[in-house]
Amino acid sequence: MMFMRLTFRMESFDAINIGIPIYNEGKRIEKTLLYLKSSLTRIRFKSKPIIYLCFNGCTDETIYSFIKIFEPLKEYSDIRILSSKKGKLRAHKTIIDNIKNTKPIIFMDADVFVSSEVIEKLITTLHDNKNIIVASAYPYVVLPKDLSFYERIVYHIINIKRIYPKVEICKEDVSMFHTYPRSEFEKKSRIYFHGRCFIIRDKNMYEFPKDNSKIVGDDTFLSFIILKKYPPGSIKVLYDAQVFSAPQLSIISYLKSWFRIRKDLEYIYKEYPEFLKLRKYVKMKTNWNYVFKELPMINKIRVFVFYLLRIFETVTYKIFNKYIDIDKIWNYKNKENQQ
Repeated sequence: MMFMRLTFRMESFDAINIGIPIYNEGKRIEKTLLYLKSSLTRIRFKSKPIIYLCFNGCTDETIYSFIKIFEPLKEYSDIRILSSKKGKLRAHKTIIDNIKNTKPIIFMDADVFVSSEVIEKLITTLHDNKNIIVASAYPYVVLPKDLSFYERIVYHIINIKRIYPKVEICKEDVSMFHTYPRSEFEKKSRIYFHGRCFIIRDKNMYEFPKDNSKIVGDDTFLSFIILKKYPPGSIKVLYDAQVFSAPQLSIISYLKSWFRIRKDLEYIYKEYPEFLKLRKYVKMKTNWNYVFKELPMINKIRVFVFYLLRIFETVTYKIFNKYIDIDKIWNYKNKENQQ
């Protein structure tokens, strides 16, 4: 019975597109594609999914790592190789421009590992809910091996939200944005999606910033576009569809990432004032009720320390905002140093 149901669902998605921007992922791309292959083998497609791999300015040996998995992956997909200038949005735009159909597109980062059911859950979510435009997996983190004592402490603090998503909820009542909630938590959860791994219903629904925009956050901008242009319930975060990526392991990297996010939002509200109406709905707060009732004492302490860190970050940003050069704190050299 389940087999027949799954086959029926796939008939509506006979030409699924998968887009992966790749920049200097030589140490990860082989593993990423192997996990993707495992997820694809669970699904019966009428025709092979098309995978668009867009190399956007690689300077390492990414292409050689990819060649190792090329032949096994061809058994389950049709692979198209593209190239673009540096920048995730440029890679996404190149992928969109090369897609010749109007079937759903799954975008995923080259450094995430998808659990086996992720692709299936993303596809069936769109099939079951015709009003959903974008659905995203939730980015969890894995505790790396051989961490120092300091790194282990930092890991459990600054990644606490990704380990326990219920730690954070929206400040405002956002239940009107969640037309398909599966729990009380989801009624209060974030209304924007995560760019690590998401599916969009049609390439024509993916809009890009205007040419003179300084926005660098792809999922930030697209979330606002979807929220403004389509009815409530157009975005769905699947907390049970798990993708995994490397965690942050330093306070500095955490501060830089949040400075970048704040800069993104500043540019969005300045260049797209029509998004200001959504501003209050994207603000988050700590879910202390969940923390005190559900988490063990050690994690209560970690959440409290994280809360203090957020206050420090907020104050620091307000003081040094005008001195922050976003190009220096968020650039490709940072990524190269993480390889």
